Amino acid sequence: MRRSNILTAICFAVAVLVSGCSKDNNPISSQTGTISGKVYDVQDGSGVNGASLVTQPATRTVTTDSNGNFTLADIDPGEYLVTISRSGYRNYYITAVVASGQTTPPRIPLTKRLARPTSYVLTFVDSANSANVTRALYSDLDGPGGNPPVIDTIRLQVSKTYNASISLFDSLQTPPVELTTAISQQMTSYQFFYTPDNGVASSLVISNLSRDGQGQLFGMTFKLNVSNPPSMGNMNVKLKYYNTGVKHSNWQETDSDIDFPVQLIP
Repeated sequence: MRRSNILTAICFAVAVLVSGCSKDNNPISSQTGTISGKVYDVQDGSGVNGASLVTQPATRTVTTDSNGNFTLADIDPGEYLVTISRSGYRNYYITAVVASGQTTPPRIPLTKRLARPTSYVLTFVDSANSANVTRALYSDLDGPGGNPPVIDTIRLQVSKTYNASISLFDSLQTPPVELTTAISQQMTSYQFFYTPDNGVASSLVISNLSRDGQGQLFGMTFKLNVSNPPSMGNMNVKLKYYNTGVKHSNWQETDSDIDFPVQLIP
């Protein structure tokens, strides 16, 4: 009887121990989450294979399969910044919130990187006389660190208003490839900035910048009012690309940063 009681007690203790171990050894499925989704080409919708996904805070790095699918499993609950990159494409950033025992299923669009613009043409048309047209060219065929770029001076008359526009080209191709249309097709991700320096800032008023389909500033066309006095200075032109499609976000790249000399004449 005593032996039977001891054996029963041992069996009970073993059962409790096994049960406890089972609970302790199975926290992953209930206490972590998963990010699983697809990376696709924004132009044709096809999956992008070989795209790299990195989280911050760091978990692990994964790459997409041949169909653009990926899975980041066994991630602690919380908020993560995920950076998606692939050669030939723009980087993309998302914020993923991981919940315990759940799967976050993002679809991530990647945009192909356009050829580098090597030439820019600013055109100013006198609003009172369309035959009065001023153009200024910037051309840098070999990129940063090479030969000095060719930069025209923007010469404008005071007491006039101009309708202005900018055009971009890849002049390394023969004939040069016009890039303005391609950028316009992605206008929700691009924005042009025009900033006069102190030498001409008091005489130049920039307004009526064009907007994209979401009502955000785009700036491929604009209006420029020139007032007295005659002066000289520079106007900086920047082209920025917003990686998330949301302008004024922190995730951006500066594609162009050019200083045009400006001369305001009587």
